[in-house]
Amino acid sequence: MLAVRLIALATLFLPFSAISAYNPDRIKEAVLSDQAIFNVTGWKKTGKDNGWEGETSQRLLSLTVSDKISTVRSPHISPKQKVISKKRCAELGLIGINPQSKDEREKVFYLVKMATQKHIAQFTDINGIRFEALPEMKGTYVSLLCRIKPSAK
Repeated sequence: MLAVRLIALATLFLPFSAISAYNPDRIKEAVLSDQAIFNVTGWKKTGKDNGWEGETSQRLLSLTVSDKISTVRSPHISPKQKVISKKRCAELGLIGINPQSKDEREKVFYLVKMATQKHIAQFTDINGIRFEALPEMKGTYVSLLCRIKPSAK
């Protein structure tokens, strides 16, 4: 009787968890396959949280993926770098969130736009994933930090 209830419960909630699950392996594969934006040639294992660090030939670009959080830090100095870092940030958000509607997709682009225009952190929770866009300035070096992680619900 208990087994039947557990199976029924799992069957009811499995479709929702498949849509909203934070999946580091899927993120790694999507980033690796999109060479035009991310420039990742491979992944190197790190020591914490089953983490991986992206190997890239581009200077000042860093990508990390772990069980708890995935980040991309892009240089955001020259006009060309700004365009690419915004695309990179939005693409990471789309990979993590896996938008189900046009509104969810547009919200990701809007948050990246607001983070870079207003120079303040922006975030949202969609499909069980928290997406954050944070402009950073350290001295004269400016970068755009974007993160995806499971929502804290």
